[in-house]
Amino acid sequence: MISVNRSELRQFVLAFIIVFSLMFNSMFGALAGLIFLAAGMLVLILDYGQSLAFCRRHWVILLIPVLAMLSFLWSEQPGKSLRSGFQLFLTSIIAIVLAESTRDDIFLPAAACAMLIAMLMSLFFGRTAINGLTQEVVLTGIYQSKNFLSVHSALSVFTGLTLMFNRHQGLIFRGLGALLMLTSFIVLINAKSLGGLVAVIMSVVAGLIVILYLNWEMRGFSRRAINFFLILTAVCLGFAIVIFVSQGYFDELMYSLNKDPTLTGRTYIWQRGLEFFWSNPVLGAGFQAVFYQGNGVAEDIWEALNFASGAKFNFHNMFVDILIELGAVGLTIFLVVIFIQCRRVLLERSIALGSRESYAVFIFIFMLSQTILEVSWFREFSMMQLLICFSWVYLTPRSEVKPIRIVYQ
Repeated sequence: MISVNRSELRQFVLAFIIVFSLMFNSMFGALAGLIFLAAGMLVLILDYGQSLAFCRRHWVILLIPVLAMLSFLWSEQPGKSLRSGFQLFLTSIIAIVLAESTRDDIFLPAAACAMLIAMLMSLFFGRTAINGLTQEVVLTGIYQSKNFLSVHSALSVFTGLTLMFNRHQGLIFRGLGALLMLTSFIVLINAKSLGGLVAVIMSVVAGLIVILYLNWEMRGFSRRAINFFLILTAVCLGFAIVIFVSQGYFDELMYSLNKDPTLTGRTYIWQRGLEFFWSNPVLGAGFQAVFYQGNGVAEDIWEALNFASGAKFNFHNMFVDILIELGAVGLTIFLVVIFIQCRRVLLERSIALGSRESYAVFIFIFMLSQTILEVSWFREFSMMQLLICFSWVYLTPRSEVKPIRIVYQ
């Protein structure tokens, strides 16, 4: 007779439903959102005292969602900012509690099952589209664009990679991880997103280098000196990239690769967005309150890139997007979040490939790489936001969290 642990089964099913609903959000729309909320609210109320304690523990990652909600006070689209901000807040707290309450050796197989279904459907039954600027035929799968497909396939690659090397899994689930990683990479290639492909390869390489570095035994002073050197190198590399792009070398490289040097119109979007930023530099225009019909900047961008007026859009750069929507305050919080995560990674003493910490490192490095060309952070009802919160929780030093007890009188 097969013995089934009901608690573990409940964790697996809820994790599968939540990941499945987010992976298929583009296909099922509002229905997927309702399923996510139903399963997510069940996760929250199973032990609401513990859920409150988890949210209090990870309050820093909730600052942007809270600011997004409050932005309705000054937004030109108050209803949209309040609704989207509240949905982002719900997504974030559900992700935090799910990450804290579900064992990683249960979450990874559940997520891999849902992701594999999405990747197979995208590969064999997905849609294709023609890139308006490059005229390439690209795979969009079950998503609205190749960029959205590439992000989801990338997250699937990291999930498959981690599951494949997870020592707590049997051969079946480790084989599932290998299959997911291979399938997701094939999907990524068919999406023909050069940025997404490069980001995945570089994130895997960078993640492995970080893991090797953290497992390298050395004295405390030596590690602190190397950490300082790494941070300094990263800052210099950032300046080098800016100079590389601004001096025209980037254009020559893209032409040699038969790619659009404007990054499919992104450079124009950034220019118009930064000009618009000065209309409200401190608090911004409001969360998701720029691209609406009648806004001059939005209309100019839609017209320049041959999009219909009112089309769903963003600034395709996380720093530009958050600076415009939530101002200097929002950008400061975002930079603090990135700094804390970087510090946590460098303070890790050792990380085993396939562990929850290695998964967090891969996700964080990839999501950090996406900040330049995409707006993947802080999106409501999205797989990206779910795993950003997972990465935050998994890199937080482990300690016991006492439930918050609410006394009714």
